[in-house]
Amino acid sequence: MSVKFGLAMLGYARLTGRTLQLDVAVLAGGVTRLYDDLIDGDVDPSADARLADLLGNRPFVAGTDAELLLGRLVYEIERRLGHTPDESVFMALASLHEYQVLSRRQREADVPVDVLEKITRGKGSAANLILCSIVKPSLEPAERELAMDLGEALQSLDDYMDVDLDRAHGVTTLAGLGVVTLPHIAGQLRAMRPRLMACYGRRSTGPYCGMLYFLLLKSWVGRRLPVLGRLARRPARRSAVLAFLSRGADALPPAGPGTLP
Repeated sequence: MSVKFGLAMLGYARLTGRTLQLDVAVLAGGVTRLYDDLIDGDVDPSADARLADLLGNRPFVAGTDAELLLGRLVYEIERRLGHTPDESVFMALASLHEYQVLSRRQREADVPVDVLEKITRGKGSAANLILCSIVKPSLEPAERELAMDLGEALQSLDDYMDVDLDRAHGVTTLAGLGVVTLPHIAGQLRAMRPRLMACYGRRSTGPYCGMLYFLLLKSWVGRRLPVLGRLARRPARRSAVLAFLSRGADALPPAGPGTLP
């Protein structure tokens, strides 16, 4: 996950002409993986409030060893950045946490489509805004809006890539229902190219869009030509690029009923 997020953040850094702190990118990937596993696996109702305190920059008291590790990783990011993140980042973190908690409804057999749309839009927008803000603090309004719209499209793409895995785990997504398709996602990403050029120029936008289109191609191959998709995953352990395009294993095993991770 650290490699995957690191490469995504590196692409955005090159787009914006910023220098990426690679150690911060590595930590951000670790935080994301561990946080996702805590949200998905923890059945302790009080954990949601504790994690909300951590992400909202309020006094945080860990309830488990995993939460303690998460807190240390989060504080280490702030230390290595050398400054307190902008208040908008904490707002985005709080929003992301709300949508992550809401995403548990994706395991309901009859979850409404409008709820799935809210989850997809909210999770993707907030998550990408946070990562972009780590790379480039104090984004301009047009950059913030673009980062959020791009995050929504990338969340849909991630759901499209994970349709079979999500179905196996009883998770419903817009992609799994066929509401969001790969042509629809491709249209969203193509529509953002002029906005990217307006913010960052044609020269920087070209390589960044190339990365996005490569992700689209890989997603199509993985779904339409599954044999090639499986072959592509095999060398991912030895290739940073292929690792970026692969889903990593959970950092924590799923918690059983009435247990803590």
